[in-house]
Amino acid sequence: METLIKYLPWKKQHVKETDSKPVNNFPEEIKDKLPELLKILEKDMINKWHVIQQKFIISNIRGFGEEIAGLGEKYNVKQLVEWGEDLLHHAGNFDNKKIKEQFNSFLGFIDEIKKL
Repeated sequence: METLIKYLPWKKQHVKETDSKPVNNFPEEIKDKLPELLKILEKDMINKWHVIQQKFIISNIRGFGEEIAGLGEKYNVKQLVEWGEDLLHHAGNFDNKKIKEQFNSFLGFIDEIKKL
């Protein structure tokens, strides 16, 4: 990856680092939809996460980030949108360290949502 970066045009951008823990102050209409969202995250997205983790292909990681951000928009969960957008940003910058950190925080992020 480092060799590839030498030959591709890119610029480093600063991203606001987000805390991977969701805030506990969700409006009631969002809390009512959390079981449905958790079902999608636990069944569909965790399976995709495991597959992507094995091969770690950047296009798959970007697709995963887009899906997570899309779920966040659909269910109006800002923390999911931010998580997905951060992953997309790191993937767009080919920042392998940040991609892995963000990607590997996914299961903990789901655990935090479960606590709500």
